[in-house]
Amino acid sequence: MEKIIRNILKMDQDIRKFYGLYYIVFITILVFFLVMLEENFEIVILMGFWVAVSFFLLVLPCMRDFSRAISGKYYRVEGVAEEKYKDILTWRVLDIYTSEGRKICNINVWHKEQISNSYVVIEYLPHTKFGRVKKYREKGRD
Repeated sequence: MEKIIRNILKMDQDIRKFYGLYYIVFITILVFFLVMLEENFEIVILMGFWVAVSFFLLVLPCMRDFSRAISGKYYRVEGVAEEKYKDILTWRVLDIYTSEGRKICNINVWHKEQISNSYVVIEYLPHTKFGRVKKYREKGRD
């Protein structure tokens, strides 16, 4: 257990925030399901479905990226960012347009400033699309 905790503390702080958020959401859904077990059968079936879906959408991608997150082996992309939407104060979802014309979609980052139409260098995990901004330059500034 101590080794797991040490490995988690090695992770980048921004990536840890995303992992924590995803696991809290999944555990909340799971606890709600366990509480509802005493209710009628239709609700149990529906909640079981939500637990399964949330496992495949939240937990499984996190597990697949865990070794990369600990070892720091991120994918790296450079290009112009387009902010798709901003959820919580500093949580932003970006599309990155590279100089080769590729579009990398839905990268989640924590960043205080607006990133849209700015040049960025982002390192991200491939399955969860959790990322961190390594370099940021506003458009028109060098």
